[in-house]
Amino acid sequence: MGMPMDLEAIINEVADEADEFLSGISVRKDARTTLSEHIQANHAEMPPDDRLIVVRGVMKILDKEDFFGADSTRTESVWGEGSDDADLAEV
Repeated sequence: MGMPMDLEAIINEVADEADEFLSGISVRKDARTTLSEHIQANHAEMPPDDRLIVVRGVMKILDKEDFFGADSTRTESVWGEGSDDADLAEV
């Protein structure tokens, strides 16, 4: 079963806007925090689990677009369980 359509639309919308609100941010952890804050501000009704899905989806798109530069070597498999989730646990 795939991702709910509205989350996919939000992921695409936020990824399209990322150049604006992530301007000057090149550290992944800072980008994840800023993304989460942006989503919280613009989609306050969104449950925390859905926010995490959106943050992961946007980060995946940014990786594909090489947003963080040539040093970005993360792969999709890294976005499973782990430290990235802990960074967002309190959002």
